[in-house]
Amino acid sequence: MQDKVLAVMQPYLFPYVGYFSLMNSATDFVFYDDVGFIKQGWINRNRVLVNGQPHLFSFPLVNGSSNVLIKDVVMSENQKFKAKLLKTLEQSYSKARFFERGMEYVMSVLSSEERDLSSIAIKSVNLASEIIGIKARKFCSSSDFAESKGADRSERLLFICKSLHCETYVNPVNGCQLYSKDFFSERGVKLKFLRMKTIDYAQLKTGTFVPNLSIIDLLMNLSEDEILAAVRSYELL
Repeated sequence: MQDKVLAVMQPYLFPYVGYFSLMNSATDFVFYDDVGFIKQGWINRNRVLVNGQPHLFSFPLVNGSSNVLIKDVVMSENQKFKAKLLKTLEQSYSKARFFERGMEYVMSVLSSEERDLSSIAIKSVNLASEIIGIKARKFCSSSDFAESKGADRSERLLFICKSLHCETYVNPVNGCQLYSKDFFSERGVKLKFLRMKTIDYAQLKTGTFVPNLSIIDLLMNLSEDEILAAVRSYELL
């Protein structure tokens, strides 16, 4: 029987491929939505390609503050911003191989009636993971593991692991300074770190590959099999 594996990450809007690699590495994935919002982070913003250059877009918020939990952040009802983003994508990706699929995906997310950032971000992840074919079960920390709120960072992850009967916890490699393999092992959980491999694919109007763009770029340019191959370009340490 396959070991059960946990991965945890804040809900990001249209995240980059590494987010889906982390999800793909796990049998159980938890959206960490009851932790503090990170200003100038990647929760409400990302990048696409415009004229061969990375272009940052940022969803306007009503109360984007580090004092607010992600689940309590509210997005502005800014129809002009949504229209501008769609126009930017149409102008930049109209000749992409899978333009119609990419636009349908973005419009499905933007058409959400929800105003809270967390719900819309989770929708952007769930829809993309369905297209790609990622099978991990998904949970939210605020609703499924609320009793662990306030615990030490490592202890809370261990609590979630035990609750879901997961033998392994996977964290992005940049967390190797935060978490100890020995600490987890002593409590009966294997700790692994995910490191992305180099990814390269054909992009529009660019002579040099631009890495770490939103999943939107992959959905516009690659088939499902090609995206899944990119998602699987990682190693566990």
